[in-house]
Amino acid sequence: MNAGADATVERDAAFVSFFSGLDPLRDDPTVTIVDVGAQELQGETHIYSSLTRLWPHRVIGFEPVYDAEVVEKSDAGVRRVLPYALGDGSEQLLHVTKYSALSSLYTPNRALRDECDTPKHFHDIVKTLPVRTRRLDALQLEQADFIKLDTQGAEPLIVKGGERYVRQTPLVYSETFFIPFYENMPLFDEHLSLFRSYGFELLDLYPQPRRRAELRTPGAYPALKSHHSVGRLVGADVLYGQRYLTGAEPSAEQRHQALKGALLLHFVFHKYDVVARILELHAGDVPARDYVGMIKSF
Repeated sequence: MNAGADATVERDAAFVSFFSGLDPLRDDPTVTIVDVGAQELQGETHIYSSLTRLWPHRVIGFEPVYDAEVVEKSDAGVRRVLPYALGDGSEQLLHVTKYSALSSLYTPNRALRDECDTPKHFHDIVKTLPVRTRRLDALQLEQADFIKLDTQGAEPLIVKGGERYVRQTPLVYSETFFIPFYENMPLFDEHLSLFRSYGFELLDLYPQPRRRAELRTPGAYPALKSHHSVGRLVGADVLYGQRYLTGAEPSAEQRHQALKGALLLHFVFHKYDVVARILELHAGDVPARDYVGMIKSF
């Protein structure tokens, strides 16, 4: 292990110790994560893995392209993925694509995708399956501290089918699109309006890789793929947080949820200023000062 790795291990251990000492995390440390679109992808880690390798957790995943339940256990917790399609309880068609991570309840917009210089066969539909979607509010799950939504357009359908559950969750990380890469899919403005109506505010936006245009001009690439050309903004992942995280007068339950939110914001998203604000409001000035001092020391 090199010096940089040693420093990272030391830093992580210090912050695990810090958060473990906060009341009420001392008595109830386990973080519950709901992962909708939980497929294991080669070469990619889950967005929350920087926390789950260190902290007690339970992950409840949903992946409709799976044929059976998958259970993975580690020293820190358990990850269970169910082969369910979430939504509003209605009957839907699942369009399974050649690259299965792009499967959706919506049909790929081939005309729009063909305007982009990207692999076309990834979006070919290999089969279409009727599925009965399940509502989050009907599943009787442990209350989540964090929800991840990556469902190629079905995110609003899932949120509306889990209004009670989602409203009680402090943090949501959701994929969104700015152009209809799937036919008739809801776009970012609808996503933002929906989450705001459920008490969330936008904390950050993480653009997906840009798409460059498909051109007929001979020899256009690689010259047009220079660092000066960023291409078209197609989609992004968006981090939403409940307003009470950084607002005054929270309830006792909201304080508990806010501190778990702070834990996630620290280890997963590195939002140190937001974490410090949450600590001031929900844990007190002394923990906030200690946290800021630790950030400075590392």
